[in-house]
Amino acid sequence: MLFKIGIEKPENADTAYSIVIPALCNSNYSAFSASDNFEDIVANAKDAAFNIMEEMATNGDLNLREISELNKIDFTGHPDYKDFKEWAYIDIDLDAVFGKQKRINVSLPDLLIAHIDQVVQAGGRYKDRSDFLSKAALYQLTENRP
Repeated sequence: MLFKIGIEKPENADTAYSIVIPALCNSNYSAFSASDNFEDIVANAKDAAFNIMEEMATNGDLNLREISELNKIDFTGHPDYKDFKEWAYIDIDLDAVFGKQKRINVSLPDLLIAHIDQVVQAGGRYKDRSDFLSKAALYQLTENRP
């Protein structure tokens, strides 16, 4: 899932880059981080995102649809983030947040399985059939669907 991050440049050599992930900030949680080096911004932002989402999941507050909707908002003019002049996207694989994998038995029509296998084999987008089904389920959970 793509996450929008705000970056505040350091004022001088003694301060760090400030990082915020607005889609993971609400009245109960906040996703802020800092980085001494520009090169470490993405890694530090991912670490902050994982920590907050893990806490949300543990508390039963992880709402992927809400997070997905918040990620679509333009926060550049938002008063809470006025100091964050640069914005970027980072891609976070949510598999690590959801915990270890569990095997389940799923029945699908032969033709559907064949189409899934074609898509998996056609490119490097999916590791295998399970990865395809997992990403399809995440898509359904995060998009505005009935």
